[in-house]
Amino acid sequence: MVAEKKSGGGMLSMEQLRAREVALLQWFAEAGLNPDHIYQLPERMELRINALMLLVKWVTAWRSCNSRRKMKSLGLECPPVEPGVNPECDWLRFERWVNGLPLEWSLKEAVRDYEDPEKVSDSMAEIRADSIMGMLADKNVLVDMQEGVPPKIAYAYLLRVAREERFEHLAPGTFQHIGCSAYCPECVQRHWCETGMEEEWPEDKESAKPVVSKEVN
Repeated sequence: MVAEKKSGGGMLSMEQLRAREVALLQWFAEAGLNPDHIYQLPERMELRINALMLLVKWVTAWRSCNSRRKMKSLGLECPPVEPGVNPECDWLRFERWVNGLPLEWSLKEAVRDYEDPEKVSDSMAEIRADSIMGMLADKNVLVDMQEGVPPKIAYAYLLRVAREERFEHLAPGTFQHIGCSAYCPECVQRHWCETGMEEEWPEDKESAKPVVSKEVN
């Protein structure tokens, strides 16, 4: 599957490579699939075409047998997902993609009627926050929340996540952690995080104090 060689052994011109890429992309369009949704295609044309050809091979095989077990019996064991997570998640993403199913999910509709944080009491904020964390956990998304974060601040963060963030479907046994941004000046939990308060960032030096997310101010 070397895209840059002709059947006679010669090299394909850039014009020929582009024509092949157009033909491959047209194949995906007719199949109702977008390769960019599953594979981060390389910039280099030859590698890009090889990746597209690999995806064609997998799609054709799947539509012929429609079975992960049969695919593996054909030697197709590791789905062409780039970047990948792990074999089970990659299989799940490939199967959803090739079958035209959504690759991401969100809680936007689930929290449509949730009140804004400034309109609820601390007790209700805690109830709402727990509800959102429960819905996330059901989808294998775990929230790392520091002890002592006020209920309204926790709820405000979680409500924003539920309204704005989209997540990939994860295979059983695979978890995604959220809550710590790893960038302390934008983290809503910094005031209550020992590590976050100990670390010094350039923004801290400029303001002469630990900088935190605007959501807290």
